[in-house]
Formats: sequence, structure tokens, C-alpha cells
Amino acid sequence: MSQAIETLSRVGDEISDTRKLALEKLFTRVGEVTALPESALNVVRLASHPDADPQAVCEAIKQDPALAAKVLRSVNSSRYGLRHKVGNLQMAISLLGLREVKAIAHGVYMSKMFAPSGSYKTYDRQGLWKHSVGVARMSEEIAKRVGQVDAEQCYYAGLLHDIGLLVIDQSMHRPFCQIIDRVAEGAELCATEREVLTFDHTHLGAFVTEQWKMPGVIVAAAQHHHEPNSYHGEFEREVKIVAIANFFNSRHGVS
Repeated sequence: MSQAIETLSRVGDEISDTRKLALEKLFTRVGEVTALPESALNVVRLASHPDADPQAVCEAIKQDPALAAKVLRSVNSSRYGLRHKVGNLQMAISLLGLREVKAIAHGVYMSKMFAPSGSYKTYDRQGLWKHSVGVARMSEEIAKRVGQVDAEQCYYAGLLHDIGLLVIDQSMHRPFCQIIDRVAEGAELCATEREVLTFDHTHLGAFVTEQWKMPGVIVAAAQHHHEPNSYHGEFEREVKIVAIANFFNSRHGVS
């Protein structure tokens, strides 16, 4: 049973094992509908490994022509000021570095998830994207100032902290609009989600990031960014950093 679903039993009334199983089936179906491009996700996993193999990363990128083209466009951009065009993917990875390649892969799958644009009352998908980037950048900056935490991990934890909200928008749009109606009238987001759906975007965000085999810090931030003091695990500092960044980048209660 997913930790995200087990946590539901501590929100309000206890829920039955049957209900937990039903929610797990629902979350799994939703996760499949909104699955990330496997090739880009594989690149992120490989590049994140402490002993990352550039050749393995290169082979993974070759499986996704759009991602390969993006890497080559990036290395040949004016930002790097190269005298000669680079057409070799392995050379491009060597010049960019694995951190930049990972950032490109993240950008590719996130741009696919946030497209097409959509809006309803106080919510719009591009606004959520800007909010996510704002939280990511502030999380990274706070981490650099605080020290003792990985600033890059904090960046990606911030970028994906509201992924559950996006998944609800994309896969349960009618009840999502009901939630936004209430939030526009002043209701609190997570409480309203639980009233309408019986779970909120933090539970769903934790579940899908677990399913996508994201690092634990991303799962923890997705689940606990609204209530960081309730989390007592390996990534306490990172979760609190993302929560602070989320607070200062709040979007009219929809975040």
C-alpha cells in the first residue's frame, strides 16, 4: 500500500481498507493517464545517479528524437559561444554536463505535462507552471544560503511539488472546477479537495511521484509542502525549504 494512501487514514476520519484499495486503483489509473515520457524520465534517473555513466545517458537520449534535438540545440546556442557546430550527441553531453542535460530532460517532460494551456476562474495552467518554477528557484536559493542540503534536489522538489494539482486538473476536470469554484469564494484548497474527492493534491502528488520512481525528496515535498511540521523523515530540511518557497509564491490559495 502506498505511503500516500496510508496517510489518508490520518486525515479526518479513519478510512476502511476497502476504501484504501479503491483509492489505490484510482490513483494508479490516473498515474497511467498522466504518465511522463519514459525516455525523458529514464534520462533523469540515469543522470541523477552518483556514478552516472555519460554513455548510458547518451543511449537513453537517443531513444527520444525530440529530446536529442533539444540537447543539440542547447549546446549550439549562443549561450555557449562555440566556434563550430556540434552534431555529436555524446560530445554535446560532455560539453553541457550531466546537470544541464538533466535540466533539459526535466524541461521536456514538464512542458508536455503543462500543455495545452487551460484556465478556469482563479486558476490557469500556465500560472501554475510559473508558480512551480518560482517555487523551484526560491527553493534552490534558500538551500544555497542555508547549506547542508542539496540545492539542485531542492530545485526539482520545488518544481514538482504541485504535480498532484496538475494531475487532478488534467484527469478529473469536472470535480476540479467544483473545487476552484469554492476556492474562488474563499474556501481552503486542500480541505475542499478532500470534501469533493476524499483526498487532496498532496496525496495524489506523492502517489504519482512514487509511481514514477522519483527521488524520495520529491515525493516528500509533494506530500508535505502544506504541512511541513507533520513530516519527520530524511528530508525534513528540504520539505521545509519547499514549504517556505511555496508560501512566498502563493497563487491566491491555489498552490
